[in-house]
Amino acid sequence: MCDAQNERIIQSVVTDFVAAEKQFTAFDVTTEAKKQGATERHRDMKNAVHAIWGDMQGQSYARSLINLPGISIRPWLYYPDNTDPLDYVNAYQGADPQADDVDVDVDTDDDDDDSTAPIPIPIPMNTASGRKGVQVDGADEARVCVTQCQGRLNIPRKFLNAIGCSTGTEVIYIDTGIGGNKREMSIARKNDVVTIPQNSTTMGYEKAGVRCQLRVSASYLALSMMDKGTEFVVSRKKNIITITPK
Repeated sequence: MCDAQNERIIQSVVTDFVAAEKQFTAFDVTTEAKKQGATERHRDMKNAVHAIWGDMQGQSYARSLINLPGISIRPWLYYPDNTDPLDYVNAYQGADPQADDVDVDVDTDDDDDDSTAPIPIPIPMNTASGRKGVQVDGADEARVCVTQCQGRLNIPRKFLNAIGCSTGTEVIYIDTGIGGNKREMSIARKNDVVTIPQNSTTMGYEKAGVRCQLRVSASYLALSMMDKGTEFVVSRKKNIITITPK
């Protein structure tokens, strides 16, 4: 059980990691917390990390169980939803042999009662990564994003903020693939005046969630014939967000 002072340190470390868009495990957090004065062992503090998971989701974070070299049990990795968990796996150098409780870093977290956790996904090792920012002609910004639990695609909060969205903002989903000649879906605020190609089709409306969270469901991706892939280029030009297969 983590005491109040150590919990405050844990929360501060997680806040800093998320602000820096860092990939991390609970062990990374508790290791840094000890450097900042936390006095308990990892096993006593890890649940304080997992308890913040709901807040991290609102910051466009995802989590998956990963495979690490030399470790038989998979830990949770928390990571920005537009990044690749393999970046962490490939950079992993092994736990510090001087750590006093390294064995509990590889905890299954069975006592984590978050019922909304994504389905555990085993991440293979030594596979090429690189899901980073990309260049799209004419776009103000673009990223390659991967689908998460149940095939949903998280839209970067930065992009949503840039088109004027906040919690509760209603957006419109538009099939801009023009009759199936190409696979493309666009997102705009419902009441904005936007220029879209002729023959585009309105697919539906949805409200941005808490902290401007928006997840495009697999069913909407399917309507734009984009339900087969897991990687998508998400770009923004002015007040329109566009999704295309990678």
